[in-house]
Amino acid sequence: MKKESLIFSVIAITAVVLIIIFLFIMAKSGTSIKNEISLNFSVELTPEGNLKEVKLKEIKIEDNGINISYLFDHSNIIGEMSSVELWIIDSNGTEINRIQDIFSIKREGLIERNVFLSIEKTDDYNLFIALTSELNNFLKQKINKTKIR
Repeated sequence: MKKESLIFSVIAITAVVLIIIFLFIMAKSGTSIKNEISLNFSVELTPEGNLKEVKLKEIKIEDNGINISYLFDHSNIIGEMSSVELWIIDSNGTEINRIQDIFSIKREGLIERNVFLSIEKTDDYNLFIALTSELNNFLKQKINKTKIR
């Protein structure tokens, strides 16, 4: 009986040590178990508005925010730089986050941009995109939990 008890104790201690080593390695690498099993969702694009310089390409919902990919047509813009403002409003009308995307337009054709906005996935939102110089002329994209696919 003592031999079986001793074997069980050794196995239990070994298991605990292995778990501690695993958690230590995960902490050192900066990776969390939660991030390893997170899911990303795309939003169905149906933007409203008449901002001609911006065309939404893709919006992905992630654990701590949204990735926005858009194309920028600078053919009617004068200068070397441009600035696009992106902001999120929740269902109560409260602004959650705002960012200015400033970039060079010294190249031919459409410019693809990728922006990340931090938000929590607990509400329905409206994403607004406008030239910084014309905030009243914007695209509006609803980010509705029921439209996440």
